[in-house]
This record gives sequence, structure tokens and C-alpha cells, in this order.
Amino acid sequence: MVRIRNAKERVERLTDNAVAPPPEPLVFAARMTTADGQMSQAAAELTGIRVEDRLHVPSLRIGGEERLLVTGPNGAGKTTLMRVLAGELRPDEGTVRTRGRVGHLRQEGTPWPPGLTVPQAFAHGRGGTLDERIDQLLSLGLFSPVDLRLKVGELSYGQRRRIELARLVSEPVDLLLLDEPTNHLSPVLVEELEGALACYQGAVVVVTHDRRMRTRFTGRHVELNAGHVAPSQETAAG
Repeated sequence: MVRIRNAKERVERLTDNAVAPPPEPLVFAARMTTADGQMSQAAAELTGIRVEDRLHVPSLRIGGEERLLVTGPNGAGKTTLMRVLAGELRPDEGTVRTRGRVGHLRQEGTPWPPGLTVPQAFAHGRGGTLDERIDQLLSLGLFSPVDLRLKVGELSYGQRRRIELARLVSEPVDLLLLDEPTNHLSPVLVEELEGALACYQGAVVVVTHDRRMRTRFTGRHVELNAGHVAPSQETAAG
């Protein structure tokens, strides 16, 4: 009888202090769209580009639906090229033409004020009400409702990276520039991002050291060496 009573008491204690079920996992649900839909035209054209001794691009054309992988050693000028394409860096020589809107996921991220909440950082500089932006942010599957209370200063690098990604995919763009897009993202989220990119109809330029992403990349490969563009090639493996 004592053993039975003790067993019943243990069951009651476990029932009264049940562990809460784990939260539903987040699923990246963004559907990226283009702004002007004119994919038959070039997304970008660079001619005679020179930026000090960091970058020299005699000619580079990126088609409206093209996938371009940019590789090269550290210091080869990859981030400089991305900044030139984004219009954030004016070259010393040459011309840059881009069509439509350009979206840029920067390697270094954006230095948000630490006091901003997650929704405020997502909505920063954009129209609409904060409530509308919150609904939009939650629909992307990158943050849960409990995350919305967090401030930027409390976030991990990966969470701040997800704010950048959310801002990138929530507005139509014609040219996506992804500089080390997998940094600090979970493997599951990386796969979901790759799935979204596969359905995207605009142009994509990727800089990455991620071996897995480079191996699965299908498109054109351009290698930079000391700022110079080596001959490009079609590739299914970076």
C-alpha cells in the first residue's frame, strides 16, 4: 500500500508541474517578388569599373534572371563589388547601370540603435503603421510573437541577421545582392532561404564562403583575384 501511495503522489507531482510543450518551430515563409518584372533586360551592367587598387572590372553584365556566384580570397574585392552594384560606393572610374530596385544583404549588417525593438528595427525608414509592419514581420516566419518585445541590444548576431533578412525579402526588388547570407543562420533557415531563392524570378548575386551553399549553387561563377575579374564560367559547384 505504501508503494502504491508513493507512486500516486509522484504522478500527482508530475501532473501538477508538467513541462510546457516546446513552441512551434519557425518556418521561413517569404515569397520574394520583383519590382518591375522586366526580366528580359539586364539587371546590371558594369563597364570600366575601377575603385582605387581594390577592384577592376572591365565589363560585367548580369541578366535579369541570372544567378551569379562571386568568389575569391579575402581582400579580393568581393564586398567592394557588392557595394558598387548596390550604389553605396561610387567607383573612381567607369559606369554602373542597374535596373529597377536593388536589395543588399550586407555582410557587416546594419548598426541599429540598441534601444529599438525588433518591430521598430524592421519598420525603420518605411511607411505604414507599426501594427501593419508587425503583421508583415510575423508572416515571414523569422520571429515569434514573444520575440517582438526584445530590443536590438538584447539580440544575438543571428537574430539581428534575421531582421536584415526580413527587411530584404519583404519589399519587391529586381536584383538581390547577398554578401555571406548564411552567416549566423541555422542550417534549416539556410535551406528555406535557398528554397525561396529558387522561386525568385529576379537576378541574384551571391558572395559566400559557405561550402555547402557553393556546392549547390547553379549559375555563373566569377572569381576575383586582387580586385581583378577572372574569366567566368557556368557552374553547378562553386
